[in-house]
Amino acid sequence: GVRVRRVAVDYASHTRHVEAVEEVLAAELAGVTALAPEIPFYSSVDGTWIGQADVLDAGYWYRNLRHTVGFEPAVRALIGEGFGVFVEVSPHPVLLQPVSEIADTAEVTPLLVGSLRRGEGGMRRMLTSLAEAFVRGVDVDWTAVMPTPYTRHQLDLPTYAFAHEHYWIQRTKSATPAGSFGQTESDHPLLGAVVELPQSDGLVFTSRWSLRTHSWLADHAVHGAVLVPGAAFVDLAIRAGDEFGCEILDELVTDAPLVLPEEGSVRVHVAVGGEDPMGRRSVAVYSSTGDARDAGQGGGQEWTRHAYGTLSPEAPFAGAGAGAGADSGQWPPAGAEPVDLADLSAVLAKKGYVHGPAFQGLRAVWRRGEELFAEAALAQDQRPDAGLFGLHPALLDAATQPALSLAGSDDETPLLSAWHDVVLHAEGATSLRIMLTRTGSDTLSFAAVDETGTPVLRMRSVAARPVSAEQVGAAAVSGDRERLPEVRVRRRRPTVQVAVSADERRALADRLETLPAAERRELLLDVVRTQIAAVLGYATADRLGADQGLFEIGFDSLIAMQLRNRLAELSGTKLPSNVVFEYPTPSMLAAFLHERTTDRLAG
Repeated sequence: GVRVRRVAVDYASHTRHVEAVEEVLAAELAGVTALAPEIPFYSSVDGTWIGQADVLDAGYWYRNLRHTVGFEPAVRALIGEGFGVFVEVSPHPVLLQPVSEIADTAEVTPLLVGSLRRGEGGMRRMLTSLAEAFVRGVDVDWTAVMPTPYTRHQLDLPTYAFAHEHYWIQRTKSATPAGSFGQTESDHPLLGAVVELPQSDGLVFTSRWSLRTHSWLADHAVHGAVLVPGAAFVDLAIRAGDEFGCEILDELVTDAPLVLPEEGSVRVHVAVGGEDPMGRRSVAVYSSTGDARDAGQGGGQEWTRHAYGTLSPEAPFAGAGAGAGADSGQWPPAGAEPVDLADLSAVLAKKGYVHGPAFQGLRAVWRRGEELFAEAALAQDQRPDAGLFGLHPALLDAATQPALSLAGSDDETPLLSAWHDVVLHAEGATSLRIMLTRTGSDTLSFAAVDETGTPVLRMRSVAARPVSAEQVGAAAVSGDRERLPEVRVRRRRPTVQVAVSADERRALADRLETLPAAERRELLLDVVRTQIAAVLGYATADRLGADQGLFEIGFDSLIAMQLRNRLAELSGTKLPSNVVFEYPTPSMLAAFLHERTTDRLAG
């Protein structure tokens, strides 16, 4: 019942192992003169306020590394002195939950605010965190953090509150039917319409992509740019082949990254050529940022080819593909050793990848010699559309992340560049069991089944090639569009701390006292779902299922703590700080809250 995370260090801080560097540290810091801190701080080493210079010598910093960290006594002392706001300045909040637990024992409720978050390391996140503190009463010197043009003039604002609403709508359909333009509408989420090519027996699928219409793609970022994964090209090619009974993707080579702009959209064409004597057809994916009207005004359009290959009506190879011996019914296969997902994520981050919630589908990985075995599942909010894809690109990308982590050196960013002999056996999968076998330095064979062992997809090989940050940056520049700013992972919804009013508390208490137990449970489920939507910044909880996994839809430790605080304030019931981790679905949280409120009402 204790959550544990292994930390990749080769020594034990705050133990006798540190004693080996005491003399070295003293010698290295002997010539360093410490200045008095401009802002006094409470030391977790000495358990007192530090405001003078002579304390912070080499001996202090050695004690800081060698002795026990007095975090709990320091926080308790600050609370005792009347401090009610704690701001964690770090790449990702990890200490706010223990601060909350310490505050619980002191029976106080301080304001807890982070600064940055994992995957959100830019000024936007920092300013959002400052704003969260500001709207709860903390003084902020905005002139020190905002550019001069924004602080030079004060503007009168409307007296009514701004009504910003967020919805779970992932894409939009054109109000004008495709048939009005001589096209056939496509049911694929990434393809808008189909156009027949005269004199060639071919087709062109045409669509327009943006982060507004396909917001889940924002969760796939490489070197600061929103990059369409190669898995999307595979699914597009397979869908195009379905129009002609070409069930085999003989080969698909990606030759240029496709970067989505922060604002605006790109036009996408998937072109399928005529049949050759062997029954094969060419397939290629193109994009353009130009307007379709430009071509008719003599301006022309610049198209970039991103992937090309061939489709075939016949299976090119026999056999079960990768993962020989994995069909015995045992999962994971005998002899397979688990791989630490945290280590794998660190490798991908070092290679330039940042995956948001939609692309965090990898659940477990095992290794057995040259074989890899993995489990991947589609994020809950992507599952309603799974049946519209052959294989959802986010799920296929998660399944091939063991391949990306193995390819290239530590400082190279690999992109999946060549797919050979791909066969899709079943459509609409939401989870996979994957088997990969290394067939070369940067190539692997691949097979995937569902939880029942039914084949979903197999391919003879997938290969990777390195790409530089400069190449991705060049792909992000087109016409007058500037290079994209830093990574935009959780761009769908900023989380904010919203206070619960006294009227809300009274209204809920009155209803709970008058309702029978069964109706009370239903009410609390509605309350929990509404509060989940509130901390995620959504206007409605209509599409949030009772058994939805909260950490599958973007919850982290800070959001979990915000939800816990809102539920505690609203219900007037003391809740443990880890309640969301212990009860990570709306129905489980509602059941726990029902138990607590029932005991309180009975008492």
